[in-house]
Amino acid sequence: MPRRFINSITADPAPAKSLVLPLTLALTLADTTPLDMAVSTSHTAPERGGLQETAKRLAKVEMRLSTLLFLVPLASARVIRQAQQIPIVDNAADDTTSVEDNTTHASPSIGLHFTTSHAVAAAHYQNGTTRDLVRMEGGADYQDLMRRWLSSSSGYSGPLEPSDEMVLSGFMIRLHRAIETELDDSVQKAALALSPQAPKLQRNFQKAMVAAGLASSEDSAVLYEEAMATHAALKPASSCTTQSQSEHLQHVLFLAFDDGAFSVSMHEYACRDYTSQGHIINRIIRSDLGWWHLPMYDAPRARFWAQVQQSIGFVLSPQGKAPGRIVLLGSHGADAEFKSRVEDALWDELEMDVSGMLSVNERGDSEWLAARGAAELASRHSEKKYAA
Repeated sequence: MPRRFINSITADPAPAKSLVLPLTLALTLADTTPLDMAVSTSHTAPERGGLQETAKRLAKVEMRLSTLLFLVPLASARVIRQAQQIPIVDNAADDTTSVEDNTTHASPSIGLHFTTSHAVAAAHYQNGTTRDLVRMEGGADYQDLMRRWLSSSSGYSGPLEPSDEMVLSGFMIRLHRAIETELDDSVQKAALALSPQAPKLQRNFQKAMVAAGLASSEDSAVLYEEAMATHAALKPASSCTTQSQSEHLQHVLFLAFDDGAFSVSMHEYACRDYTSQGHIINRIIRSDLGWWHLPMYDAPRARFWAQVQQSIGFVLSPQGKAPGRIVLLGSHGADAEFKSRVEDALWDELEMDVSGMLSVNERGDSEWLAARGAAELASRHSEKKYAA
């Protein structure tokens, strides 16, 4: 039988089965035709010769039938269909996620920063990268709440409104949903950075984090002071001057200028261990010196900036030492007029030109630094927890 005919049989089992019967009939008819002719002509030949000729014909038919039986198993053999075959692909590495991809796509640590008017969120991944996520404006009820709570340097000391917790938790729930939408992933916890608050008010933020699904309990809700969180987002390479390196300490001046408040604080950090928690030397918060309070006309505007400079001098005067670094925070921290007043205040108090130090503060970064730092601190906390 020709090879191409056999291949056509084994290529697909369904056609092969349909070819078995026609093949058998074709071979049988081809062999029996000469036999019938011999039998029909045997009446005129001698009987013995006719029988011998018939026997020979039968032997040939038997041999051809045995050949046919040998082909039948080939025709009925099981064939693997194309849909059932498993391809062998050489580039298997393309389906394997690299270690870097796994690190990048792992659930990040989330940091939040709440101001008097809005909140921002950032993510810190295990490979060290940071991503700014969302910025959400607070409603009038939230902004009124934050103004009341920041009406004094130690936090709001008056009675709390019954709806305060509902306002804060509602805003935090909306922020939580926006973060999950941006990440396209669920978020179970976050670290919060905010301006210094009274302990009672801090407890309200912890309750709101639990209500919003950002903490499993009030005790597990993590809060950081915004200056401390901001410091965690700074790069150590440029954080210590030559003089402070020899002393192993650095004074960092933080100035936060937001819509509803202005704050300034001086912190001391160890240069050799830049990730360590520093301590506060001096601090002041003014809820009446926010961007919203800045007058339009020259005379009241000058008085406003004079109070800002006095607040900076109040923080600088106790130690009388120049800061090794100045960090501007808040949604208006990189405002050109504000930066100019900061330069004037440090020149008046310390006769120090800080224009070069302020040039590194960019408008795009000042608003996100505290949230980035809170995410960084949350990541460090998780690493220490798992290491223990």
